[in-house]
Amino acid sequence: MKRIITALLLLPAALLSQEFTGYSNDAIEVTAIGPAMQEDGLYWTITYHTKADNIDRLTFADVSDNGNQSVLSLTGKEIYATNTHMSAKMEPSQYQWVYETGQTHRLFAVTATIKGKATVLYAPLRFTEPAKQSFRMLLKMRTGHDQPTVDVFPYHYLDGRKWIARNSGEDQNQRLIECTLADEKITSWTELFTQSILLRAIEPERFLEIIQSNLAKDCDSLKFEKTQIGEGKYFYEWRHSGCGGYPAQHEIAVVNSVPEGVVNVRYTFKGPQMPKKNYEIWKSLLTGNSR
Repeated sequence: MKRIITALLLLPAALLSQEFTGYSNDAIEVTAIGPAMQEDGLYWTITYHTKADNIDRLTFADVSDNGNQSVLSLTGKEIYATNTHMSAKMEPSQYQWVYETGQTHRLFAVTATIKGKATVLYAPLRFTEPAKQSFRMLLKMRTGHDQPTVDVFPYHYLDGRKWIARNSGEDQNQRLIECTLADEKITSWTELFTQSILLRAIEPERFLEIIQSNLAKDCDSLKFEKTQIGEGKYFYEWRHSGCGGYPAQHEIAVVNSVPEGVVNVRYTFKGPQMPKKNYEIWKSLLTGNSR
């Protein structure tokens, strides 16, 4: 299989698109999140539409790299006064990502609280090197702030943590990229992100039947479920307690029909049941919906 040395090209738009595509649930639809350069510095701007009239609190936080940096917090009438808000001015410590070379990824958590119950939307953002060059230039011109850039190994903040492409390949049948967490290896991972595209015409339903059939061989503990979430698009998951020489694993994924073939994007946890938080975040990212 020929090696692929390109960036992650097969991810859903919700995971890699620099243009915010929108996230929603029963309480709120977030239509835009992005940095805005003002005369005195850099700010975050957020645009949303409320879908419920009884939201008590609305918060926005940068949760990249397992952090929880508050960006904006609104309560009561503030939530409904306008649908566009600007954060406080960022301190230099809050925009160190601007000085990373290459692409940079951030993850936002948007929490709407109604009668004590919180619902979270996870919104991934991507910034290209040209976009960051513009921010660096404007920061220097308008605020006088300047600092050296830092070379970092190519990564993706897929779920707020750094993931690195470890294995990739391509042949006449498929393209494949596998990513591990930054501190893990492809030979000894505990969590794995995989994206592949089968380069031939096949119905997603048949594709899933083949996956289930292969997993079920000599695997009495297999549990397999699928749900259609769009035309030619399915969310599916499987788990087992150890089969065919493989340790216990739990995987959730989205398969989608595209002109080239069938795209399969999945998150795998080594263990019989992934933590609830992992499940909620990754289902949200894979499907583009909230928990």
